[in-house]
Amino acid sequence: MPGFVGTATSADRYDNDHRKERAAAFAALPDWSLCAHCWHRRGQRHMIYKWAKTKPDRNGVRRSALHYDHNDSNTGYIGFSAVECNRGDGSSKGGRARARKHGPWHGTRHQPRPTQLPIW
Repeated sequence: MPGFVGTATSADRYDNDHRKERAAAFAALPDWSLCAHCWHRRGQRHMIYKWAKTKPDRNGVRRSALHYDHNDSNTGYIGFSAVECNRGDGSSKGGRARARKHGPWHGTRHQPRPTQLPIW
């Protein structure tokens, strides 16, 4: 990606072996199955549809609504997860990591309230 020096991309992280393994696992996946993320990490159950697609991105491409989810130590895969579950987990982990480094988030900075209401 131009302009992003040192940034990991999907192409860097997931090689051809990963693509083959994902394709084999996708072929074995039934049409309806449990979200691996919610089942594995939270003990909750909700169904995901194998052929579900996301909304079109800015280029008009509709992608699979499933992610091939890996475990927390990044040493193996737990199965297919819904996009919302996998991304939500990543954003919450990122928020916790940010809070450990910089302290809790206090929201946007607000301007102090005026002591008097303006006279119109």
